[in-house]
Amino acid sequence: MAIDLTLLVPCVNAAALLPPCVAALGSWAEGHPERCTELLLVDDGSTDGTASVATALAHPALEIVTHRCAENGGKGAALRTGLQLARGRQVSFLDVDLAVGPDDLDPLLAALEAGADLAAGCRNVPGARITRPQGFWRRNLGRGYLR
Repeated sequence: MAIDLTLLVPCVNAAALLPPCVAALGSWAEGHPERCTELLLVDDGSTDGTASVATALAHPALEIVTHRCAENGGKGAALRTGLQLARGRQVSFLDVDLAVGPDDLDPLLAALEAGADLAAGCRNVPGARITRPQGFWRRNLGRGYLR
């Protein structure tokens, strides 16, 4: 069966975060049975057992694929690797902590279905809904990237 959507999740030292992440993305996929959804977990050289947790996870609404990078190359390298491995007609990436959650996939995918070549979410635009605020340090360090 052809994969409609790849959900790409780069992760490093995220063994504790993976089970709730997979459960949440699996629940979202259950609500979208019209899509064949692949969950691609790219372990970026973790040292905490992330790889073994990732390979043990399963969800009936997802085809879960794992890839382990031999060494930590950073988030950008994990995303590049994931994009090369993704089989979906559409690809979306989410952080393993689901700071931007599965509910945000619906408007993103709607934009793609309406003909957009690319759709991106951003917390720092007029009209953005922030339902789970980031902590002080994360918020202020992240703003440095926006300048």
